Amino acid sequence: MKTAASIDLGSYTARLLVARVREGQIIESVARERIYVHIGNDPSLLDSRLLSNAAQSRAIEALRKLSEQALLLGANAIQAVATGVIRSAGNREQFIDQIKKETGLNVRLISGIEEASLTAKGALWALKGLGPPLGVFDLGGGSTEFFFQQDQESEQRLLSIPFPIFLREKILRI
Repeated sequence: MKTAASIDLGSYTARLLVARVREGQIIESVARERIYVHIGNDPSLLDSRLLSNAAQSRAIEALRKLSEQALLLGANAIQAVATGVIRSAGNREQFIDQIKKETGLNVRLISGIEEASLTAKGALWALKGLGPPLGVFDLGGGSTEFFFQQDQESEQRLLSIPFPIFLREKILRI
C-alpha cells in the first residue's frame, strides 16, 4: 500500500487529499486540507485576464504548504492539477512554470471535460452504492462541470461550461 496526494488549484481554493491507495483504489483518507487563495477575485484577472503577481504568490504559497504537508504525511507521489480559472488566464503557462520553480510541483492544467470526469469520480466515490440515474454538477468560479448517467448501460455524459470571471463580475454589477 502506498500513500498518495492530490492537490486541486481552483478559483478560490487549493485543496489537498492525502490517501492510502492500493492498486489505484483509495483505501483510506489520511488528511484533507483547504487553503483559500481567492484567485477568482483578482482585479487583474477581471480587467486584463492575467493573474496578478499577488494572486500568483498566494497560490504558490498555498501549494508549497500543501505539498509540504503531504510529504510530512508520507505521500510517495503528489498529483497537482489546475482548473477553470487558470485555464482562462492569459499568463497560465508562465504561472505553471513559476509554480514548478518555487515548489517543485508539476501542476497539470486539465481540460473542462477532465475536470467534469474527476468531479464525477469523486462524487461517486463519496456516494458509494448510489447508482444511475445520476447527475452531478460542480459550480466553480471559472467553470461549471456536469456529469449525467441514465442507467448502468448508458454512456456517461460530461460537460464543462466556462464561466469567465470577468463576465461574472459584470453580471453582479447589474
